[in-house]
Amino acid sequence: MSSVDPLLTALDTSGEGAIARKLTEEMFEGLCLTPARRALQNEWIVKNAAPAVDLMEALRVVFSPSTFDQIVDTTVLPKIQLAVSTWSPTTDAVPIHSWIHPWLPLLRSKISCVFPEIRRKLGQALVSWDATDISALTVLSPWKGVFDQSSMDQLLLRSIIPKLVTCLRSLVINPQGQDLTCFRAVMVWADLLPRLHFVSLLEGEFFLKWTQVLVTWLNANPDFEEVTNWYLGWKSEFSQELLEEPHILACFNSALQLMSDALTAHAGAGVGIPPGVAENVSYYRVVEQRNLESAALKRISEIQRPVTSRGGSIAVSFKEVIETFAQNSGVDFIPKHGKFHGGKQVWQFGSRLCYIDQNVVYYHNDKKEWNPIGLEELLLIAK
Repeated sequence: MSSVDPLLTALDTSGEGAIARKLTEEMFEGLCLTPARRALQNEWIVKNAAPAVDLMEALRVVFSPSTFDQIVDTTVLPKIQLAVSTWSPTTDAVPIHSWIHPWLPLLRSKISCVFPEIRRKLGQALVSWDATDISALTVLSPWKGVFDQSSMDQLLLRSIIPKLVTCLRSLVINPQGQDLTCFRAVMVWADLLPRLHFVSLLEGEFFLKWTQVLVTWLNANPDFEEVTNWYLGWKSEFSQELLEEPHILACFNSALQLMSDALTAHAGAGVGIPPGVAENVSYYRVVEQRNLESAALKRISEIQRPVTSRGGSIAVSFKEVIETFAQNSGVDFIPKHGKFHGGKQVWQFGSRLCYIDQNVVYYHNDKKEWNPIGLEELLLIAK
């Protein structure tokens, strides 16, 4: 029906375009509505979307919007919904995205009515999924940008992340003969998983044990050329984009510092385990910490304001923000001379010790751990 387009365009540019278009729509609806509905109901195989999509594209040109929507709502969508209800992610040979996605440009938001059922079935199928089977990535990747971001993230965090955690916990770091199957099965998810969660997964479940193995190796009088090659080999498993993530970069830099310390250490002195590595860190704990940091940064942005001087506005350092906040709150904020944590000056804020790192306050809690905290929360426990 593409040959009708020039006719409709000509009619629209004439003085009687609206009337002519209405007459044309009524003519085509009278001629084509019943045959089109019959073809969609009786001949269209849902898992072969192209013929039906082509037909509906043609009908959209010559039918009124109300008639077109009626066919979609009473014929097309019910047939798609029925097919989704009987679809099985584990046994159907035809990928569901191959017969759902062709409808996206035409049906837009209407097709989203089947998305919850698709996600539910995908989630059920992933219960028995093993992380070393990359078929799940093949099934889920086409839905990135189709499912809304929140729903996609929930599916991934609920069904994929726990399996990847289990996979990394089973990974044995062995400098003498490394099996990378499990590690690479995790890394293929880097572009699909939310970045905060993927980086936290590596921090909590990989770098912890990786650094512990490195420390043990460095304390066993190793061949440093072998250690360097081992370090570079692992680093090559990370994409450049991941290597630019601050927390990933910090993990590799910490390893370099350990290697440097081992080279310069006196005989028998050994290399100590960096702060945090000896603690019981996991993906779940790292995510919690990142969320706290995010909340702290948000609060900082609310508190921090530019100071106007005669020369214009100047930025206020975060330390000055804390000093002003402490002064206004009636608590002391003074440096603990000679006391540092991870190279950062430790401060006394009221009754609590804290330090500042990248505009985030970390306080020393009752469990002798350093955790991020907002200023108002710190004030409550420090008075």
